[in-house]
Amino acid sequence: MNKMVAPSGGYGLRVTESVSTVGVFALAFFMLVTAADVLGRYLLNAPITGSIEVISLALLLSIMAMIPYIGAVNRHITIDFLPK
Repeated sequence: MNKMVAPSGGYGLRVTESVSTVGVFALAFFMLVTAADVLGRYLLNAPITGSIEVISLALLLSIMAMIPYIGAVNRHITIDFLPK
């Protein structure tokens, strides 16, 4: 494994953790905007203008920011389609 992103430490892991933290905040922002939009739409009859675009960008940012960390700590998702 590349020493720069090894799970035991290194500069690369710290960078990917920092970028992943940005992704977590983007995900939290995504959830807050969605909740505010739904509440505004049903309670006040006034949805947030452009919320779909903001939510799409926040979702993209959260996914792309978390991918390097997942690769660095080797936490990929695997699915078995055919039983052995």
